[in-house]
Amino acid sequence: MKKIIVLLILFFVQTTLMAAEECQTKLSKNDDYKKLNEIISCLNNRINYLESKNINSSKTVIIKPNGAELKSEQVIHFAGFTFNLLSCSRIGGSVECTVRANNNQNDRIVPFYSRKNETRAIDYSGNEYFASGLSLGTKKLTTYTKRNFVNGIPVLITLHYPSVKSDVNSFALVEIKSGEGGIRFRDVPII
Repeated sequence: MKKIIVLLILFFVQTTLMAAEECQTKLSKNDDYKKLNEIISCLNNRINYLESKNINSSKTVIIKPNGAELKSEQVIHFAGFTFNLLSCSRIGGSVECTVRANNNQNDRIVPFYSRKNETRAIDYSGNEYFASGLSLGTKKLTTYTKRNFVNGIPVLITLHYPSVKSDVNSFALVEIKSGEGGIRFRDVPII
């Protein structure tokens, strides 16, 4: 009786192996199987690449929908200023973005706007969020202000975006309106 059971098990294993080999042969000739292997290979390469990078813990890397990396720190040189986007952080249902502005020219007065439809962020789904306020240093503004920017002295700008959807982990665009024009940061992660 034991010999029969062992023979049945061996027969079952042998049949399963042959069926698996036959399926693999048929699938390998199929274009969908090749495409699937290419996708899996691409994902494995991307994972290996990300794992091999030495990522500094103070910088967050998020992958945007097209697969490119988002960098939490960005620098823009615009109208004689250097704008450093330091971070965008989730605080409850809101997001605050912090930017350091440095005037590289002579002292000058520059207006900033935080009125509706002026300073905004747009997520990758196309949802637009308008800043409810903007802080220059420690002074919170809700509409408009002019500020004297002294050459070489940095000023922190904080943008307040209320009611950002909880599943939004990055902005496609963060735009600040000033008297010098629009300052635009792209591909901004929310950390």
